[in-house]
Amino acid sequence: MILKRLRQHKITLFKTIEETLQIQEEGRQKRQQAEADLKLLESDLKERLTTAKVQRNQQ
Repeated sequence: MILKRLRQHKITLFKTIEETLQIQEEGRQKRQQAEADLKLLESDLKERLTTAKVQRNQQ
């Protein structure tokens, strides 16, 4: 009886650990994608600001 419970708890624990690791990996991947997206947005913003400044100075 006790061994059966221990086995069940072990299985549950392993599943929980695996799910936690999967969630962490998914979060890491989403953060990396968000960082890449932000870098593109920042680059685009800098380019547009530079263009606007040049156009203003030419007037």
